Amino acid sequence: MHAGSIIKLLEQKYSTETFISECKVGSTYDGGCPRMDFWVAHKTWGTPTCTGFEVKVARSDFLKDNKWQSYLPYCQAFYFVSPAKVIHAEEVPAEAGLLWTSTNGTCLFTKKKAPTRRIQVNPDVYHYVLMHRLEQRRTGLLDHDSDERLVYASKVRQRIKDHLSAVGRQKRELDARQNIYDVIDTNIRQLGCERVSIYKVDEVAAAISRVMSGQRPVNNIKDVTHALRFLEAIERHADDAKAALVEFIKADGAKGTENG
Repeated sequence: MHAGSIIKLLEQKYSTETFISECKVGSTYDGGCPRMDFWVAHKTWGTPTCTGFEVKVARSDFLKDNKWQSYLPYCQAFYFVSPAKVIHAEEVPAEAGLLWTSTNGTCLFTKKKAPTRRIQVNPDVYHYVLMHRLEQRRTGLLDHDSDERLVYASKVRQRIKDHLSAVGRQKRELDARQNIYDVIDTNIRQLGCERVSIYKVDEVAAAISRVMSGQRPVNNIKDVTHALRFLEAIERHADDAKAALVEFIKADGAKGTENG
């Protein structure tokens, strides 16, 4: 597990708090400014309280760390955070606590609770966090807001993609249906009819009769087959219309009886 994944778990754990990753507490031009991996200001109407975190994914990094003490003036509680068993609770200094990631890497749990030190936190950290948050909001890059926008944009993009895919399928189906109608229309024309419609069924029937009686030659048996398919479709539509009219008449009659 890499440090970025652990930072994401910290963001999830403290999603309702004010947090910032890579938290500086002053100018970094001279290279002497402490920079915590993660810093949280807890919700409270009382005395402001905050917690600092240092992420360690390698045991060697933890063992040679000699700068973590410089973070203590900027938080009342301080934690090391690592994958399970990279750091052991008995190795953690008395001033610090320890969080481990779960085995599947989906959450954090406390391995050693950090003591709360009753100190007045250096105000430089609040000044930096305030300026940092204002700058992020100005540029539209506020961490959790940005994440929410990215999730929303992803959902919108997927919905548009699904809609376009559905429209594409419908267009292909309509094109295929139109091709069938064009073929039927062409074949019926070859039987000696003008462009057909539902009102010219008798003309189609007469044309087929002429072919069958030998009065008009036909080059392809498919001509007759397509014409027959057209007549069958019209017959089905006629049956459906008839059934609908019967139901309408029944319903209208029952309504009239009630009014009477």
